[in-house]
Amino acid sequence: MDDYATMERRLVARLLNYWRTLGGGLGHAAAYGDIDHTKIGQEWDWCFVLDCREDAGDPTLVFVGDGLIADFDDDPTEHRVSEIDSSKLLGKALSRHGTAVRRKLPVVLSGAYGIAHDRTVLYRGIILPLNGDGGDFGYLLGAATSLIKDGSSHV
Repeated sequence: MDDYATMERRLVARLLNYWRTLGGGLGHAAAYGDIDHTKIGQEWDWCFVLDCREDAGDPTLVFVGDGLIADFDDDPTEHRVSEIDSSKLLGKALSRHGTAVRRKLPVVLSGAYGIAHDRTVLYRGIILPLNGDGGDFGYLLGAATSLIKDGSSHV
């Protein structure tokens, strides 16, 4: 379990620190156009980006990392939050997007949910506000990772 705790803290901490290097902080957000996935590293596979410009209440996924896509039969990119299966890791992570939209501040999330064979999945993630091209809020950058309680990890 200690290895998972280290991994999940690393994901949240790395993404938060990266966001801060781009100018994110209290009262303002980093810019979407400044995101460089190569600087995020392997955690990019567990990231997602939401476009909130058209409908912040039900934004559209414009990027979903391969690690999160693996839970789906079809790529969830270009789908709205309301269309994402809430029983999947991505769905759990997206459940707090409304808080990030309202507060325009980072939101750390964690929880647990049951899956087949009476196993439990522990998850942790973060959602970060991003400004659009005009400097106003327009996107959310998020990430999530999980661990099946028997010790197998998604990351």
